[in-house]
Amino acid sequence: MTKTISRRKFVASGAITFTGVAALGFQSLGLSSFKNDIIKVGIIGTGSRGTGLASLMKEIKGIEVVACCDIIPEHLQNGMNQASKGAKSYTDYRKLLEDKNIDAVIIATPLYLHYPMTLDALDAGKHMYLEKSMTYDIPQAIDLAKKVESSKLVFQLGFQYRYYGLIHRIKQVIAQNWLGKITHFECQKFQTQQLSVH
Repeated sequence: MTKTISRRKFVASGAITFTGVAALGFQSLGLSSFKNDIIKVGIIGTGSRGTGLASLMKEIKGIEVVACCDIIPEHLQNGMNQASKGAKSYTDYRKLLEDKNIDAVIIATPLYLHYPMTLDALDAGKHMYLEKSMTYDIPQAIDLAKKVESSKLVFQLGFQYRYYGLIHRIKQVIAQNWLGKITHFECQKFQTQQLSVH
């Protein structure tokens, strides 16, 4: 049975963005719509990104990782180490999608798999968070957008960094020509730590 959630409710409460899981709109689905007030999530692709998201979700009340899928045994084990007790492991994502206990999925696989896996998840009636980039090309993106619109399922794309204030400031600097004519730029993001030397 497909669970339908108001898009307005999702967007309004989607402002709840949490570090690293900013795009996981699952918490905004409204827990009263789910059995036992828990949103049960399956992760497809438990490499570094999928496992990282699973780790962060352990801290979010009302969300439980109940299944992980990966074709690489080490990645699958890493995901399962972050999943809830009793979680199921899969090497075939289609088997995970067949699990009626799973409300939503995270797809954190290589880009060329995003489009077919997302179509399969929509067909299975799963809400989803899809890691960037959405699709491999523009025709796939257009087709997927149409299918998501007609599905009435929650679909969230992982582009959280574009909302950081620093990115908007850099765009302003370029647009206002503060640096003269710019013909090329390169962007990278680095994590920093403050060190104390004694």
